[in-house]
Amino acid sequence: MTDSVAPPKASRSLAAELWHAVMADPRRLPERLALFAVRAESGRAAALVARVHRDLPDATSQELRAEVVTRGTRLTVLEGSVIGGPFVLLIPVAFCAALLVQIRMVLALAVLDERDPADRERVVELLVLQGAHPTEQEAAAALTAAERAEPVDGRRQNWLVSVRRLAYLLGVIGGGGPSSSRLRAVAGWVSVAAVIVIGFVLPLIWVPAMGISYQRATTRLGQRSCDYYHPEPRIILGPQGGWRPAGALIAVRTFLGAVLPVVSLLVVLVAGVRVGESRWAALAVGVVAASLVGATIAAVRHLHRHRNRRRR
Repeated sequence: MTDSVAPPKASRSLAAELWHAVMADPRRLPERLALFAVRAESGRAAALVARVHRDLPDATSQELRAEVVTRGTRLTVLEGSVIGGPFVLLIPVAFCAALLVQIRMVLALAVLDERDPADRERVVELLVLQGAHPTEQEAAAALTAAERAEPVDGRRQNWLVSVRRLAYLLGVIGGGGPSSSRLRAVAGWVSVAAVIVIGFVLPLIWVPAMGISYQRATTRLGQRSCDYYHPEPRIILGPQGGWRPAGALIAVRTFLGAVLPVVSLLVVLVAGVRVGESRWAALAVGVVAASLVGATIAAVRHLHRHRNRRRR
């Protein structure tokens, strides 16, 4: 008989609940995140596999795996998309939402290999697949230590550290792994700072950059998971495995995000508006202001749709 992890209690926002859980002890963030996510997503992973089988009844095993990764990639882009502007401060919750979808994809691939998605071994495997630990033995030891340790609340002191670790586990940035060099660690910090600053000031640039990062990271995780759970016959995931749906979603969001800044530029040019006798300064202020307004509108709509889906 195998050990299974019990699902968490239902909450209004699973991603927010995950963020609260990992911040209970940021030093053991990967282990606490993996435990919570497997509890939350094991049932959904089994349901995802059932839907894929129903939608593609004649698909081969390779096609089923590719479809799971395709859906996981598309949904990761959707769920992780805090649009930018003031809402970039919600990036930890957005990262958690994207991680939950990624982990659901990994568990679904395990289900296709006829493994129990709720088994504790899936937590260990996940820690290795995410790059948190190099071997299953080390992952198992770290998981046991995390389960026995008393939580240490680090919410205030470790917010940025936790965001960086989430970004590393998500695959958005490199560095931060167990054996990373100091140079790679510095690169990781610079990447996180750039993500936050650009997301706040220029969401028009941030939307496609983050969308492409999610897409590539999820495809890479899908490839590692397929190689682990289904080494033969091996499939090669690439643009054909996840680009078209996710790429279309990124393109649409980028186009919609560009509408207000472009309109703002036209207004400034036609009206001859200047800031301190400088037309270029007026153009810059107009683009940033329009981007922030557009980001706020899009984020409110995204949160509203997300809340409606959870009520159904």
